[in-house]
Amino acid sequence: MAIAVTTDDPLNIGPTDPAWMAFEKDVANLTARVGSTHSSVEYDKKLLGVNSKISRQVDVYVEGEISGIPIAIAIECKRYSRKIDVGEMDAFIGKLRDLAVDKGVFYVHDGVTVGARNLAMSSLHPKVFLREFAGATLLLEDWDELIVDCPNENCIGGAIRWVEYLQPAGGTDVEAGYCDLCGTFAVRCRDCDEIDSAEYGEKPCYSCGATYEVVPGRKGSGVDDVVQLTRQED
Repeated sequence: MAIAVTTDDPLNIGPTDPAWMAFEKDVANLTARVGSTHSSVEYDKKLLGVNSKISRQVDVYVEGEISGIPIAIAIECKRYSRKIDVGEMDAFIGKLRDLAVDKGVFYVHDGVTVGARNLAMSSLHPKVFLREFAGATLLLEDWDELIVDCPNENCIGGAIRWVEYLQPAGGTDVEAGYCDLCGTFAVRCRDCDEIDSAEYGEKPCYSCGATYEVVPGRKGSGVDDVVQLTRQED
């Protein structure tokens, strides 16, 4: 039976727990600590596969909402005496697809092979985030970055293919790109890092007041450039 994990009630890591179990529990407790947008974290969750029709085990399972839309994330934890290879990564991606979750996170303790890393990076639907153990600290970026990238609130699981656009006056480039799932064009504000959708013409950043202009291609073939017109308001 799955065990609910919260900051007030974390999993106990006992001295007799095998190393692989301690690693899983450590990840579950970390997930409960850093998560602010999710609503529940469960350890050792069993889910019915959509295609296989059999019970599948998930080390750590997260459920939450974005703008009222439910989202599910499956987390796998592996502590071997060797690097994780293509076979383990392929099995994880296959499990994610069978469970129809929105995203997956793969924690590894002893590294991954080049092939496994490439496989994780190329998986888009669902998106796979690879996290590696370093010393005594588990590496995890802001949980919001794992859950949402596309600014379209109706797009769950989409990822922006970011491209840097050189500014005519020099300085830091502006990042922009299309969502690989819904096609939304997004711009990342270089003053406050806010991500928002954009169309041709001028576009304000609603967080800091900076303004941008999206210029169409000469023959309407796509975006030619994204230019920052004004900087962040004081």
